[in-house]
Amino acid sequence: MPKTPQFEGGNIDFKLHYVEEENVLDEQYVKVISLSDNLTNEVIRKFTSYLLRFGLTNTDIYESIYYITDN
Repeated sequence: MPKTPQFEGGNIDFKLHYVEEENVLDEQYVKVISLSDNLTNEVIRKFTSYLLRFGLTNTDIYESIYYITDN
């Protein structure tokens, strides 16, 4: 996320995601900034591509080496 005068900026970690109820957002958080439509669409696009990435898993390099070497 880009830096703004009221926000220090940072990365979005898509590895941990969950849905909050709207009333929880209203009760526990204060709105500081809002996203433009273009930035919102970009975040949604990247999150969707993360969720839909079939076949990409964390690979154990040692397991991979085991299968490509003669044992």
